[in-house]
Amino acid sequence: MQPEYVLWNTFRPPYVCSLGNLDGVEKVFELKDGVPRAAGFSEHARFQMSTIYPYDIRLADCLKNTDRLIVASEALKEFLESHALDHVEYLPVTILNHKERVASREYYIIHLISPVDCLDVPKCGATRSSLVPEDILDLNELVLDPSRIDPDRRIFRLKYYERPVLARRDLAAALESRGFSGLSFAELTEYPKYK
Repeated sequence: MQPEYVLWNTFRPPYVCSLGNLDGVEKVFELKDGVPRAAGFSEHARFQMSTIYPYDIRLADCLKNTDRLIVASEALKEFLESHALDHVEYLPVTILNHKERVASREYYIIHLISPVDCLDVPKCGATRSSLVPEDILDLNELVLDPSRIDPDRRIFRLKYYERPVLARRDLAAALESRGFSGLSFAELTEYPKYK
């Protein structure tokens, strides 16, 4: 039986930009930790296109970025909003081109709040942090304990290990059917290739 969840994979299609770090926002780490940020989110939040790809300026529905956040077009954001997802905030950001000019003001961080503590840690081969013992630095494989996941959760990050984004299979299928660019899904067994 297939797991109910798959990995959200943001990729860079040809000629599409990649983004650097999020600027204009304090405590960016809270976005990875799932801390609610919608109240008072900075109107100066922005990403600049990465100089690593100086000639790639096109925009996709989902944009890769150094912070590994979900940066979504208005069309992708509206699609997700229409599914009334729990534990999700939509935080507006501006995309700047390589010359620091506005390329778009119609992008959003899809901020997943309330991470789920559902890793089957003994089966994952987890390496824990020596500084913060509950935090996980890396996994040999991604194994979930389905009994610890609310069946209504359709998209989430993992508590103590924020790298992967997990989407329920039916949501992933709905997204794939719309053909959003820069976005694909992979089976959990393909981790850590898609981390």
